Amino acid sequence: TKFSDLGTLLRAVDSPRLATCLDTCHSFAAGYDIRTRAGLDAALAEYDREIGLHRLAVVHANDSKTPLGGFRDRHENIGDGHLGVEGFEVLMAHPALQAKAFLLEVPGYPTEKHPKGDGPDLENVRRLKAIRDRVPVAS
Repeated sequence: TKFSDLGTLLRAVDSPRLATCLDTCHSFAAGYDIRTRAGLDAALAEYDREIGLHRLAVVHANDSKTPLGGFRDRHENIGDGHLGVEGFEVLMAHPALQAKAFLLEVPGYPTEKHPKGDGPDLENVRRLKAIRDRVPVAS
């Protein structure tokens, strides 16, 4: 789904109370190369034009099992997919996103109790925090 599709829906509803979420895997799978600053700048400019950055409330943080533009929603643990650690460094360093909450939406790592993973887990929290702690604070 492109940002223009969501923008069309939001304009049809026409409610200032509606907020949005930027899902990193969905965006990447839709063809937005958010791994680089230039790509993220372009994606956020389109997001602002079509939806409005004022509507962006949170970021769903998840890596992608699917390559760029693969149009498949396959979430991966932070740093283990095609976005990679470097992509999350770009995302978390961007001035438009630094004040946003990053909510994990990942498969999680296998444990004895959950051999296939069970969603956000401590390892993914640690990875995202470590990335956040490395990036410079935007002024």
